[in-house]
Amino acid sequence: MNIDKITEFLEEMIDLLTFTRVALLFILISVSIGMLAIFENRAAVFTTIYQSAAEKTYDPWVLSDQSKKVLVNLTDDPLIGGLILTDVDLKKNQRMTKFFYVKDKAVEQVVAPIVTGALPQPLFDRGQKNTEQMVAMLNNEFKCVPAVDTTTAKFVPGFDKMFSTVCRVAVPPFFGEFIGYLSIGLVRPLKDNEYDALRIEATRIAVEIYMRDVERKQI
Repeated sequence: MNIDKITEFLEEMIDLLTFTRVALLFILISVSIGMLAIFENRAAVFTTIYQSAAEKTYDPWVLSDQSKKVLVNLTDDPLIGGLILTDVDLKKNQRMTKFFYVKDKAVEQVVAPIVTGALPQPLFDRGQKNTEQMVAMLNNEFKCVPAVDTTTAKFVPGFDKMFSTVCRVAVPPFFGEFIGYLSIGLVRPLKDNEYDALRIEATRIAVEIYMRDVERKQI
């Protein structure tokens, strides 16, 4: 047995293991610093993403009768009391009602003049709750919040009495093509099994509206 060769081999292994540890430690530290930097500058990072999306030229689009029918049919679910499809111009930070429907005609008579007569509203305002909700939606999250916490509750008297919860999905629900969002008013909070079912259906409809009316493809 050659002791010198064994010793040389062990020294090489120790050096290799030491180098690997140092490399892994360096990578770990670099990733940690990077994540910390992103967190500390999260406002700037979001602004960059927002500006990138806003650079897309706003292209007016028309909601087809077929899409309107699909939206109305969605309210056949007894859990859903109404919905609003909102058109968004990110470059101008504006949103405007594109279509709305309420099952209860008494409620509709109260909501209709306010919704249809409202001037364009800012997508992002000074309200923290609204900002959090819009950021979540732009991140393609299907998020449900108490109706009282929405901006609609600010200019529609008794909105939180008409609806318990509002769920939103971006149109379309994927990055880079955002043109608006669908808000669904619920008469009561969702149960766990209902959440997934509504998320899937709302996402499907959002994609169909985009493909049919914005991209104008046959589906």
